Amino acid sequence: CKEAKEFITNLDLDKVVDFRKANSTDVHTLTNFSEETLNILFIDSNHELIGTFAELCWYSPRVREGGLIIIHDTEIPEVRTAINKFLYTHSDFKILLRRKFNKPEMMILRRRFP
Repeated sequence: CKEAKEFITNLDLDKVVDFRKANSTDVHTLTNFSEETLNILFIDSNHELIGTFAELCWYSPRVREGGLIIIHDTEIPEVRTAINKFLYTHSDFKILLRRKFNKPEMMILRRRFP
């Protein structure tokens, strides 16, 4: 999405980020990534609590230690609730940054080092 690319550019990460648009609920998308291989994962979920929570749970093992999950539209109550539930059940992730650009709010979670 446009906001994601703008967000990445504003953080000076655009030269190291490879954007891949895919359906995150498709099993082929999930199996394309081995565990702990992603430095940055961007999630623009379906904005539902269960769907967002599921995506975070499915893809978080693929994020390396010290890696980031950037989540789009975190001002939506269902998305925010899913993030809170995820953080409660996954203590290896913490909020690193919240940022608002125009309307959509984005949040960055960081996976801790052991």
